[in-house]
Amino acid sequence: MSTRGLQPFSQRTLLALIAVGALGFVVMAYLMIAGEDTRGWQASPTTTSRSAVGYRAFTELLRRFDIEPVAPSETRLVRESLRIVLAPQTAQEVREILQATAPPVLIVLPKWRTRAPPLSDRVSDAQLRNIEGVQALARAIADDAVITRPDAVGAWRMEGVHGTPTLTRAQLVRSAKLCPVVSSAEGMLVARLCARPQVTVLADPDLLANYGLWRGDNAVLAMSLVARLRAGDGPVVALEAVSDRPSRDIWQLAVSPPFALVTFSALVAIGIALWAAATRFGPPADEPLPPPAGVFALIDVAARLLRDRSDGGRLLKRYADLVVLDLGRRLKAPAQLQGPAEIGRWLDGTPAAKGAAQGAAKSAPAYQELVRAIETIAPGDKAATVAAAARLHRWREELLNGR
Repeated sequence: MSTRGLQPFSQRTLLALIAVGALGFVVMAYLMIAGEDTRGWQASPTTTSRSAVGYRAFTELLRRFDIEPVAPSETRLVRESLRIVLAPQTAQEVREILQATAPPVLIVLPKWRTRAPPLSDRVSDAQLRNIEGVQALARAIADDAVITRPDAVGAWRMEGVHGTPTLTRAQLVRSAKLCPVVSSAEGMLVARLCARPQVTVLADPDLLANYGLWRGDNAVLAMSLVARLRAGDGPVVALEAVSDRPSRDIWQLAVSPPFALVTFSALVAIGIALWAAATRFGPPADEPLPPPAGVFALIDVAARLLRDRSDGGRLLKRYADLVVLDLGRRLKAPAQLQGPAEIGRWLDGTPAAKGAAQGAAKSAPAYQELVRAIETIAPGDKAATVAAAARLHRWREELLNGR
């Protein structure tokens, strides 16, 4: 089988595949650099998040005190002892929770708008939410609620709970329809809806968040508040806001930019591999017969030597070296001689070479003269190549056969 027969693709097809691969790489690089606005990814304030605004530390603290924090389900909502609503996003969501609430519920108002790097819930940037947005959520609970963020907070007053809160730029709520649980002169941190005491509002989520729970007596206050609000020994159910972040499902990532280009490239590579492997199926191809030895094979070799693109002088020089080595072996040149040049000089000094030169009126050239004649052949000079080859053949015959 020829070399071309072993190639599964033509040159044009191969160039097209290379072009498709290069284009795919460029598009993938562009999408990775500028195709996705990662600055818009919000860090999720969930019970499993390790970010500053997450609540993983709070859920672990509940487990330490043998309080089971669970995700919502129909079964668990029936026997829950407390429902915690973490950072609701809309006023309608708060109203629906209030309408469906039978057991005690703690509504934790949002405070921060955070951003996170791709595929991470670590906070890279945090900004305070607009007060009007948080106030709209609070007014879904009490229609006269007002959100404040005083620069300093006076002495705290506790109603049935223990621990003094330690907060940085506290977020508080004021309302005539809310009864204080933890409050100061500037507003209420924790308050109950006076008309529905089972509904409690936590104005500042920093009290439960990962970065705030360890400060001062915040952990003591958080556990004291949970103990007071619970009704029975059932689990604590945390209702988390739906995250706006992209899904981490690997199959969805595989078809989302920029990973879609990786998936496409993998599929193309698999297709090319199957295409190339398809040529190996079926019975083995017959090997071509070698060209028969003889005059025609010699003519074919000579024709290839004399092609316009071939350097006849270079090939003839290599052939001359092989001829010298063969003559040295046949005429038993001394073993210490190395290389065509040394053996050539020795051959010129043998009695056979001297006798041949005298008998032919010195028409048989010495080896060094043959080498110089071959090296002076211009590329593509067919006549000079043939003449030098004839002189080399005549020199070889004189040394071997004396003719």
